[in-house]
Amino acid sequence: MIKECLLQLVESRLDLGDNRKKMIKKYIDSYEEEQLYYIMQNPTGLIAEDINIYFIPNVGFRCSNDLRLGRLPMCNIFTKILNEKYKNIINS
Repeated sequence: MIKECLLQLVESRLDLGDNRKKMIKKYIDSYEEEQLYYIMQNPTGLIAEDINIYFIPNVGFRCSNDLRLGRLPMCNIFTKILNEKYKNIINS
């Protein structure tokens, strides 16, 4: 489920930035579903360059970045795409 959601993010037409896209793709290719679940539950979450992505069971995905920079608009877009896919999987 988490891999499917992250894959949806990587395959979207959204310009994530080459480094972010490569890092997320690396996580998808390198880790099993359970490992990603554990990584995204940790306080640091899944790190994609300057953005951290978290998964909270029964809530969905959350995103944050360096607090000194303020919340990047990209975080809102990441969260929206990931949660839409998550809802589709849960409801099917």
